[in-house]
Amino acid sequence: MEEKFVNAAVNCRKAGIDGVELHAAHGYLLSAFLSPYTNHRTDRYGGTPENRRRIVTEIIAGIRGACGAYPICVRMNADDFVEGGITPESAVETAKILEAAGADALNVSCGVYESAPDMIEPNYYEEGWRKELGRRIRANVSIPVISVNTIKYPQTAERLLEEGCCDFAGVARGQMADPEWVNKAKAGREDLIRKCMGCMECNKSVVLDGCLSCAANPVTGRGTMYGEEFLIRNGNGRTVAVLGGGPAGMQAALVLAKRGFRVVLLEKAEALGGLARLAALPPHKTMVSILRESGVRLLPNHTLTGVREGEIVMARTGGGEAVLASDDVVLAAGRRPDPRLYEEMAAAFDRVVSVGECAAVGGILEATRSANDNVWFLLA
Repeated sequence: MEEKFVNAAVNCRKAGIDGVELHAAHGYLLSAFLSPYTNHRTDRYGGTPENRRRIVTEIIAGIRGACGAYPICVRMNADDFVEGGITPESAVETAKILEAAGADALNVSCGVYESAPDMIEPNYYEEGWRKELGRRIRANVSIPVISVNTIKYPQTAERLLEEGCCDFAGVARGQMADPEWVNKAKAGREDLIRKCMGCMECNKSVVLDGCLSCAANPVTGRGTMYGEEFLIRNGNGRTVAVLGGGPAGMQAALVLAKRGFRVVLLEKAEALGGLARLAALPPHKTMVSILRESGVRLLPNHTLTGVREGEIVMARTGGGEAVLASDDVVLAAGRRPDPRLYEEMAAAFDRVVSVGECAAVGGILEATRSANDNVWFLLA
């Protein structure tokens, strides 16, 4: 078994990978050896703390012997959060042993599947709630400590670094929601970061069908099809009116703007976001900045009242009427439209596309995927 880990590291080095991390957390194989909760062996790999750590230290030695000066990080639990499991006190001793064995860095996490919410936190956990676990480990070793803390905002990561809780702030789900999380944070544009909602869609999707998805970003897990390099940029300045400023409407507007259309997003409410706003979820806040940055014209407080040849007629909340000339229309009103309205629009505009719940009932993920996919190729 140890040889397989060593061979994997050798292959990684041959492939040009910068270093390896041994996953010894969350109840997986190496974690099961480290934890007295699961390790009930009576041979030289169980029974005492030294024996329980033996498999990891021997793997480190094996990798060092085969790869030389090659970075080795170990992901470890600082607390199993189960009775009879790893405790913060025992984790400190393990960290010291791993450093002495030759680990170059430690990636501190916590929880096992029996304490799953502490391992992969839902949205009701506060950012930084586990920071003391990393701080305690860091105070007892001299090698760099990475620590994950359900970080959603760059200032949280910065604060944890300043407080000495870690040397590197780990952000995983945040980068699933927005692969440019770090670059946007570095540029001081937090307002453009699509933030993780802690909704657990990513975890559910991988467990159920093995395919990653994210409710905050409909492209996550599908970049080989919907990456920006595959966009058909043929809008050529044609005007598209998107009716509805919920998650589906905002995603449709963003994709169309990137394709080169002149996009006008209409919303009857004072603010964009639809049900996401009512549920106090963060995506709509970021999307407003992203849409403005992309050149989308936002028209809140405008209610559709009628259509005529090539034009949308709207009533302003404060009074008065507005008319918008448009080539095409995207319906994202959050519900199936009156069939008569759809027929009127189909007769008045070159093309009408329904997205989100105008096309099919679903949640935020289904709405944004519908919007993304339906306007990716259509309106060409």
